[in-house]
Amino acid sequence: MERKIRHWKLHKSKKGILTEVLLIVAFCLLFGTGLQLRVGYLLVGTALCLLQAPGMYRNYRRSCCERKRFRDVNAYLAHMVQAFADSGKILTALRATRDIFPKGSVRQLLTRAACMIEQGADPELAEEEALALIRETYDCERVRTLHDFLRKAESRGGSCNGEFRLLECMRQSWEKSL
Repeated sequence: MERKIRHWKLHKSKKGILTEVLLIVAFCLLFGTGLQLRVGYLLVGTALCLLQAPGMYRNYRRSCCERKRFRDVNAYLAHMVQAFADSGKILTALRATRDIFPKGSVRQLLTRAACMIEQGADPELAEEEALALIRETYDCERVRTLHDFLRKAESRGGSCNGEFRLLECMRQSWEKSL
């Protein structure tokens, strides 16, 4: 859990926390004054707002991180399908997909996966391990479906244009549903 909290970047400076507390207090006092609340109710309402602030902030940061994660997975799926359709090879598709991410964790993950395939003694086993690394990181049914399809398509060979269109339609419907 602590790793996720660090990933959500919940740690703030003392100045940032103080600014937020003052803004919450000012908002509560203005709102309570506008409703013409008595001082006791005003203080209780302000205290309740202050107690809720950390949870609301945590949920906001979690939501931001989950949205970024969804965008990353969605971009990975879209580009991986297109790159594999162009090349027919998982390694080439991973490299091409990696190149669309300028920096960050996705690029590092795809670089590591590509290196695993390049340095592996058995190409099929290395591909499976590299794709497993990506699957473990994203833990998403769409990623598992894509990886299973790519492995089968690469081993079988031939044209898979109909299947690529189906995968793209599934990805687009997933994107629209969320």
